[in-house]
Amino acid sequence: EEMKGSDDPMERKILNVQQEALKRLANTMYGVYGYSRFRWYSMECAEAITAWGRDYIKKTIRTAEEFGFHTVYADTDGFYATYRG
Repeated sequence: EEMKGSDDPMERKILNVQQEALKRLANTMYGVYGYSRFRWYSMECAEAITAWGRDYIKKTIRTAEEFGFHTVYADTDGFYATYRG
C-alpha cells in the first residue's frame, strides 16, 4: 500500500525489503509449524498461515482490480496483472 504512494526509489526499496522479510517469515513459520518433529508442531497453525496468505492475496487482487488492473495469473506467491487503463 505504501509502495504505490511513493516516488522515492530509496523508500520503495526499503518497503520492498520489508514485504520480502514478512513473506519469508510467514514461509518459515509455516515450515516449522508443519514439521512433525518441531517442538511446538501444530498443523492447525501451519494451515492458518496458508489460509492467511490466500486471504491476503485475494484481498490484494480485489484492490488491484478496483484500481483498473486485470489479474492474469495468481498462485501462492502473489499474482500478475495488466493495467486496463
